[in-house]
Amino acid sequence: MDPQRIRRILEAEGIASRELFCTVHTLKADRIAVIYSSHPIPEPHGGWQAYDQGVVGQSAQEKKTQIVHDVDSLPGYLRVYPQVASEMATPVMAGGRVVAVVNFESTEVDFFSGREQRFLDLASLVGDYFEFNLSDYQANILLIPEPSLVGAGPEKRLRLKVSAISDALLKSLARDSSLLYRLTPRTFEELVGKILEDLGYSVTLTRFQKDGGYDLLAEARLETGSVLTLVECKKWSPERPVGVEVVRNLYGVLAVEGATNAMIVTTSRFTRGARNLGDAVKYKLSLRDYQGLEQWLTRYQVGEAS
Repeated sequence: MDPQRIRRILEAEGIASRELFCTVHTLKADRIAVIYSSHPIPEPHGGWQAYDQGVVGQSAQEKKTQIVHDVDSLPGYLRVYPQVASEMATPVMAGGRVVAVVNFESTEVDFFSGREQRFLDLASLVGDYFEFNLSDYQANILLIPEPSLVGAGPEKRLRLKVSAISDALLKSLARDSSLLYRLTPRTFEELVGKILEDLGYSVTLTRFQKDGGYDLLAEARLETGSVLTLVECKKWSPERPVGVEVVRNLYGVLAVEGATNAMIVTTSRFTRGARNLGDAVKYKLSLRDYQGLEQWLTRYQVGEAS
C-alpha cells in the first residue's frame, strides 16, 4: 500500500486540513496499525493500538461504521489529537473480513451528521486501493492498481487507465464470475470500463458519486461518426433487481446529456418493468445483467484475449 495514493485522494476531496483529517489503519493479527495519517501532528506510520481499543477497534470488531457526534460524551475516549470533537470510523471489507479501517476526525462537534454518505463513499474509494485476498480461490492475491484519480479538470471526468484492472483479476473472474460480488462498487465500475476499452471504446471514468447520474462515458469512433454511450453500473446482490425507475432515470439523463445512447450494467438482474422499458427504447438504451457480464468475461479465459 502506497500512502501517497491515499494522500492524493484525500487532498483532491479536501479531506486533509487542520479542521478535518483522516487516518487509515490496517489490521494485523491482534493489532491495528497506522499506514496513513493526515493529522496536523501525524500519528507515526507503523504505530499501533490493540484490536479492542477505541472507535477504530469497535468499527473493526463490529464490522460496521461508528460515528461519535461528540467525543467528550464518550467515556474513556482515546484522544490522539487534542482538538478532535467528532469522529467517524468505517471498516474496509475484503472476502468477508475487515482488512482496514478508514477513520475521519473533525474539530467540529456533530460534523458528520447529514454528511455520512459522502464519507462512506470516500472510505470505499480509499478501500479500493487495498489488496484483497481471495484465499478460497487458488490462494490468489489480486492487486487493484491505481487509476487516474487526480487532476480531473473542470469537467470532473477522469481518464481510466487500462492497467486499473489487472489481467489476473480478469482471468479469475472469467473462471468464477461469482467473485464479482467481492468487488467494491468503484472497482466494479473500473472493471466495466476495462471491458469496454478492450471492446474498442475510449472510456472515461466519472468521479465517484451517489446514484442519480452515470459512471462511465464510452466513445466509439466509427467510419459513420462517433458514438457516445453513458454507462451506469450497479454492483447489486442477486436479491436486489434493478427496477424500472433506474432505467427511466438514466433515459432522462441521456436526453439531457445529448449522448448517442446509454447502458446499465449490473451484477444482479432487471425486473420485468425495467426490461419492458428497455425493449421500448432499445435503440437508445441497453441492459446487461449478470449473465451478460459472464458472456463478456469469457473472452478473458486462459488462451483468450488478455
